[in-house]
Amino acid sequence: YVCGDGPDRVTGVAAIPGGGLVAVGDTQSVNFPTSSNRFRTLTEGDRDAFFLRLPSDGAALTFATFLGGRESDVARGVSVNAAGNAYVVGDTFSPDFPGVAAGAVSALSVDAVVALIGPQNRLAASRRFGGSAADSAFAVAATADRVYVAGQTASPAFPVTSSVCQTGFGGGIDAFLSVFHANLSTLASGLFLGGSADDSARAVSVRGGIAYVAGETGSSNFPTTAGAFRPAYAAGFRGIRDSCVAAISESAQPVPPCIALNGVVNGATFRPGPLAPGEIVSIFGAGLGPPQLAGLNLASGFVTTEIAGTRILFDGQPAPMLFAVQNQASAIVPFAVAGRQETTVVVEVGGRRSTPLRIPVTQASPGIFSLNASGRGPGAILNQNGSVKTSDNPADRGSIVVIFATGAGVTAPASRDGQIVPALQPFPLPVAPVSARIGGVEAEVLYAGAAPLLVAGVLQVNIRVPLSLNPGIGVPIRI
Repeated sequence: YVCGDGPDRVTGVAAIPGGGLVAVGDTQSVNFPTSSNRFRTLTEGDRDAFFLRLPSDGAALTFATFLGGRESDVARGVSVNAAGNAYVVGDTFSPDFPGVAAGAVSALSVDAVVALIGPQNRLAASRRFGGSAADSAFAVAATADRVYVAGQTASPAFPVTSSVCQTGFGGGIDAFLSVFHANLSTLASGLFLGGSADDSARAVSVRGGIAYVAGETGSSNFPTTAGAFRPAYAAGFRGIRDSCVAAISESAQPVPPCIALNGVVNGATFRPGPLAPGEIVSIFGAGLGPPQLAGLNLASGFVTTEIAGTRILFDGQPAPMLFAVQNQASAIVPFAVAGRQETTVVVEVGGRRSTPLRIPVTQASPGIFSLNASGRGPGAILNQNGSVKTSDNPADRGSIVVIFATGAGVTAPASRDGQIVPALQPFPLPVAPVSARIGGVEAEVLYAGAAPLLVAGVLQVNIRVPLSLNPGIGVPIRI
């Protein structure tokens, strides 16, 4: 037994290469046994973490120390690499957690923490990480050059990286995997793992450059892969949770493309939502295309459905492709999805397919293109004389402006997928009625339909600026 006169618990144990064990946990005992060469001499706060080193037979303590600051600290897991370095993970309320640099505390709430204790029982480094809400690290796996930490976070701003496909913060509590360099100096990669309900990672193991993360989920939309043992949520114990396991690769080997959570967005506004027939969409994720941006291809007056080995499929039908690069691709939703309740989106790269993503279908989902292609700021609008409308080149009241948008839905006559619209009437016009407001004032719509000489799916709206409109900069336009 290892204990004091208060509640004590061991939460993790790991074998030391060459013999011996390390153990971690937390204690409320002020007289918890520690060794003379401990690097923290007393316990503070409601609870303190501890670190122990024992021989293989567990007959005696060879080293024992408290680990924490002036508030509550909990150790939840430990791993030892081949060099004998021990990595302890848990969570802390202490702004003075030992080894954390001044100013590194992310919030006043509980944060995840990882500490490096060398073979000579010296605290070599520690790192506190998290966001504005509660964060906890439950498990760790250490290799020669990487430290894999798994846990859970309630922080939307939890630190992640763009080097891996992000499911994004799904809401509530999400699982996370954070990968640090062995000296804990930098975050090599990090990602959320979860859906719209609560998710938690409780174990991690690494083999061959692949991290295997296990935990639990209450999310019916937890991301699963094609061919998984159980790809659908089964409502778990008492209808609350399922177990989950994920294999996450850091290797350079080809992996299937990945669509991020809420990663299919309107190509003009970059907002997620139901998809309309003929809507130009952007898809964000990882492995979606070549390292360098590849643009559209034309064949016989139509935009092709493949760019540099990338295809985007809607219910199995290839869509006209506008561009593709590693973390983003763009296509036009086939008009054939009209009338369906939802469509299944798959990205295919070099024959490897992403996990299917089901998205609702709507009649229309309009979005105005922005001048800088960011989804924000001034719109892609022409003045009556054909010049680009800017704050330095405003439109006059009573003049006609031309707005470019997408997401108008089916047309009459019917548009053809990927066609460059001929400059011949009759032009395809949206079946859904089109109206416009400038600065909250109803504007006269003179034309709303296909944009001649542009690809089907681009909506051109010609409107007259109301005479009653008050002049100003940044006046909002809605269609």
